Amino acid sequence: RSTLFPYTTLFRSLVYEFDTLHGVNIWQIGQPQKTVFNQAYSLPNALMTDTVNSYPINDTSIIVVKVPVWSHDWGAHTIMFQYKLNTDSLSDYGKLEVSADNGLTFINVLTQWDDYGFWWNGDIHENFTGNTDDWKWFSICISGLLDSFPSADTIQYRFSFISDGSQTNKDGWIIDNLIVEDLTESIKDINGNSQTICYPNPTNNVLM
Repeated sequence: RSTLFPYTTLFRSLVYEFDTLHGVNIWQIGQPQKTVFNQAYSLPNALMTDTVNSYPINDTSIIVVKVPVWSHDWGAHTIMFQYKLNTDSLSDYGKLEVSADNGLTFINVLTQWDDYGFWWNGDIHENFTGNTDDWKWFSICISGLLDSFPSADTIQYRFSFISDGSQTNKDGWIIDNLIVEDLTESIKDINGNSQTICYPNPTNNVLM
């Protein structure tokens, strides 16, 4: 389990890549200093569409988070985060996609979740557009993706923010407490009763 801002756990690192092929690319990690986004959820830093300026018009900015896959056995591969939105219309919006084939195929978690057996944790999902007064919680389990890509060794999460041609000096999208979990449960089958010992027998409390 790894948490963004301001540290990474000892178990593994998250790799953040900025895609510079789309416009200016306004994703930044830092202390919010904007009109609406003036404080991170967990002080001091957050990931957002520019830490100081409003988002520009006609822009597509992308950041990719890469996470190693520990196991293909039964488990829960989950991404979760806190977020706020401040946009001027439905045509200014955020998008979250996931890939298990090194970026060849990206799946929109808001529109294609049922095709791959994703399931939602907590509240029903919403589109990343409009305005939120308070911090909102997003969480989705993408375990079913590994059934379609059994050789995957890395999961890529791609965050995009897209703006239209109208300038209204809004703040965009801010994300904090980004957590990626890769929980696995796997116990080998035991063949033959001779390999199994239970004691004490009889018992009315604890059985080992």
